[in-house]
Amino acid sequence: FWASFFASFFLLKKHWPVLCGTLAGKEDAVQPVQWSPVLPRTGEEVVGERVMDNELLQRIQRLFDETFQDRRHHLHNDKVFPLKAEHVIRISNPKVTREYAEKRREIKENLGEVGPQEDLFSYAVDMTPFGVQLDKRLNEVVLFHGTDAEHAHEILSSRVGVTNGDEAKGFYGPGCYFAETVSKADFNARPRSDGLRAMIISKVVLGRIYSTTEKSPDTAMLREKAISGGNQSICGDRRDIAGVNSGWREFVAFEETQSMPLFLVWYHRQEDGSRPAKGDSEDTASAYTVEPEQQQEQQLGGQNVVEA
Repeated sequence: FWASFFASFFLLKKHWPVLCGTLAGKEDAVQPVQWSPVLPRTGEEVVGERVMDNELLQRIQRLFDETFQDRRHHLHNDKVFPLKAEHVIRISNPKVTREYAEKRREIKENLGEVGPQEDLFSYAVDMTPFGVQLDKRLNEVVLFHGTDAEHAHEILSSRVGVTNGDEAKGFYGPGCYFAETVSKADFNARPRSDGLRAMIISKVVLGRIYSTTEKSPDTAMLREKAISGGNQSICGDRRDIAGVNSGWREFVAFEETQSMPLFLVWYHRQEDGSRPAKGDSEDTASAYTVEPEQQQEQQLGGQNVVEA
């Protein structure tokens, strides 16, 4: 056991900085890598692979563009910026995938077919090119989670964890917090020194959803209502609330196994305010193009407003 543990530790230590775009202390040095620490207890590998396929990168950018959402109401300096994906890591974790499948099966058996309760943003995007199949009868959806570099590391080896609502500045108590729009997730991300921010794209099975529009709900009472009603998640609808932490809907899954990460995206804000038009992501292809010789080198080396 210990031999396997230390082998995994040193392998993780060796490849972790590369995965996160930090080489010899240079945070802007991002290289294509195959990151695969071994899970000590199972002997399985967690793979984080830099995406080099231009078409897939364009689709990631299109997903960012299609799930952009401005606030309905603004207060002070709470501008919403369009986002530009720079580097993408595809995540493969057999253990997490297996646990997600088990939780999904459990929810399906207990829930039956409730049908989609919410018209979520990513439902309008074709996810099949990503190899993602979603069962809307279970309210299974692709959601976003913005974070900082340190927590992005942790999520890569596992999944978005249950956080304390107070610590996370969440309004809905402990749970796994996700956003249906990249715009909301972006407000929870913190930039590195080079300006890049981290966003996790996850597949999430929400099950039966308890929705609330309360500004500051009693979290204990809210959770009790939700669970007693046979719900597996909460939708906090803050679209008609103005404030830094408001303007969108966010979703809170009660258990960690209700999600599995698909991609880590390093991106930056386009703070000049020039939002790319939907469907124009092909125009960004040149930003992702890698020449054959360069690729070889890389491989080698009117509504009620409540103020929050």
